[in-house]
Amino acid sequence: MSVNGVIQNVKWPELVLTSENGGAKVEGKNFVMTDNQRWVGTYKWDEPTQKMLVAIQNKETGNYLAWNSEMKVVMSSSEYWWKSVLVKDQVGFQVPEKKAAAASANDESFYTLELEADKSVTLKYQQGKLVSSQLWTIVPK
Repeated sequence: MSVNGVIQNVKWPELVLTSENGGAKVEGKNFVMTDNQRWVGTYKWDEPTQKMLVAIQNKETGNYLAWNSEMKVVMSSSEYWWKSVLVKDQVGFQVPEKKAAAASANDESFYTLELEADKSVTLKYQQGKLVSSQLWTIVPK
């Protein structure tokens, strides 16, 4: 699934991923047809993990969807590579190979991009199947 357009949340389909305040904040907002709500993906194959990774760039600011050392969602001028998890025609975005300090080597859990009820966008330490607030549909708008 190619990222090129609006990233719409599955649980709250009226909300799309939005870069606010010149890229200082990322949240869910109603679609108003502006470029701060449009995204483009760049892809690369990661040989060690045998996974396709995606860097997600905002069309308005040119900055990339990223995370900081505290595992908070931020925007960055540098590419950050997300693992995309396909579930039917939807996608989840996870921080590749980043696990909590207490996780075992065999633990299949990752920090996953999630839209919260208050419209904030967070990284949730996820084990098991992704839930609807962590799934997104790419809409070519």
